[in-house]
Amino acid sequence: MIILKNNHGFPWTKRNNIYIKGYFYNENREIPVEEIFSLIEKNIDSLEDLYPKIRGNFLIVVEKEEKEYTILADKLRSFPLLYSFDKEWILSDTALSLKEELESREILLTVNQEALREFKMCSFTLGHHTLYENISGINSCSVLNLKEDGSSKEKRFREIFDLCEDHKCLEEEIDEIPKILEKILKRIIATAKSRNKQLIVPLSGGQDSRLIIHTLAQLQAENILCYTYGTKSSPEVQISKKIAEFYNYPWKFVEYTPDKWKNFIARDDFKELLAAANQFISTPHIQEYMALKELLRQGYLEKGGIILPGFSGDFLQGSNIPPYFIVEENISWKNFYEEVKGQYFSHILWDEDMKSHEDEIRESIRKKSEFITSSLPWREVLNRYERFGFEDRKLKFIVNSCRVYELFGLEWRTPLWNEEYFHFWKGVPEKRYARELHYLYTQKYQKELQEYLGSAPKHPALPKADLTHFIRKYFPNVFQNIKHKKNHRELLKKYKADPYGWFSICDDREWEKYKNKVYSVNSIVSLKTSDALDIKY
Repeated sequence: MIILKNNHGFPWTKRNNIYIKGYFYNENREIPVEEIFSLIEKNIDSLEDLYPKIRGNFLIVVEKEEKEYTILADKLRSFPLLYSFDKEWILSDTALSLKEELESREILLTVNQEALREFKMCSFTLGHHTLYENISGINSCSVLNLKEDGSSKEKRFREIFDLCEDHKCLEEEIDEIPKILEKILKRIIATAKSRNKQLIVPLSGGQDSRLIIHTLAQLQAENILCYTYGTKSSPEVQISKKIAEFYNYPWKFVEYTPDKWKNFIARDDFKELLAAANQFISTPHIQEYMALKELLRQGYLEKGGIILPGFSGDFLQGSNIPPYFIVEENISWKNFYEEVKGQYFSHILWDEDMKSHEDEIRESIRKKSEFITSSLPWREVLNRYERFGFEDRKLKFIVNSCRVYELFGLEWRTPLWNEEYFHFWKGVPEKRYARELHYLYTQKYQKELQEYLGSAPKHPALPKADLTHFIRKYFPNVFQNIKHKKNHRELLKKYKADPYGWFSICDDREWEKYKNKVYSVNSIVSLKTSDALDIKY
């Protein structure tokens, strides 16, 4: 049984027994979906062999005889799909629809306590886990076969995440960046122009959105709208405005205030977003909802336009890499575990309740990372560390923000997570640390912009064997505790002064309840989501 109701942004298309959502591309152009239908029909018995040849952001469901299904999920898990078995397979692209169907069959839904811990600690679940035992979610880079008897078989194609040997000299590497970006954005510009679609750039003031707007300007792209959101006092607002002015593109600002956030929670906005973006896997991504709603209301956004978010170029460029991972020959399991735990399992403070489950959390991390030895060479560890962060946090939480775009009738593309761009950055692991290579690129290709802004990025600090390095390596739990306490002190200052003002989703009474439990606004959204879904320990 197939329940496909989410036709926002990218509608489902069907031919015979094949369902397709998303878009596809080759080296030079975006490919019409009709060509993909024909390709699948010709290779219906060898979809696993076909999968590596298909590029794009897509979800493909093939219904076979005797109620069996094959599901092809792209590299980014761009479009979630949930499935459950009750005498037959039930597939759905919306969590609430699947839940309603199971309840209509009088199936008792059991909360997955392990997944709930992951959800509260990370804002997402790991692997196939959802908040319910009876429901599973698809993985990225996968071909999943669901058999009539309720069994399943999955093959994953995860090589995109692994470091590759593709080194060039430094000058060649720097010059490769604009070539790749221009090729990617030429395809997108051509698609938008052929369909008379507006291109929309969320301009944060950061380096990633600058990459996109700079490349669009170099290609003389037209029909562009830039937008920024936050409080009036946010430094990003003025920076973003100046960037748009430099490239002579229109720019709109949506002010965020405490009252707006309070209304967001009080009205049906949060419920609407929760219904669209919750897949029992990740918290909804709240930050752009109000901006897009306001811009549409004012008539600045064209429905059907294509939005180009900058996420998450910084990740590919090395922003999350612990420094000693690239200066030590081998990394221990203990170091790996503490870094993963500190980076991703820190949305809720480690109180006594969470500490009592640390053995389970440690086992979840070990199982997910497949780190079963006492230590591994640094490249292997880096592969596993980045894959962990990418497959779950980036794809389940960050990519899930695209549900907001779709809710408002927008398409989207992810230029900085395109396959060509991926491959390039995976070939330069050492120079990625602290975004060194990206810094050198901006010095060469964005010098005029930096001068116009009156502030150039600082040369990144490269790893060195100092006291911090020593503590982080030999006392990783001590290092993480110090870091978390510092982050928590910073968080307490943000309640009234955050550049997005979004802590106002809590009233003062709620903040008093939450402030000694949480590390970020996403922590609060996780708690509010589980409460709204009435999912508890």
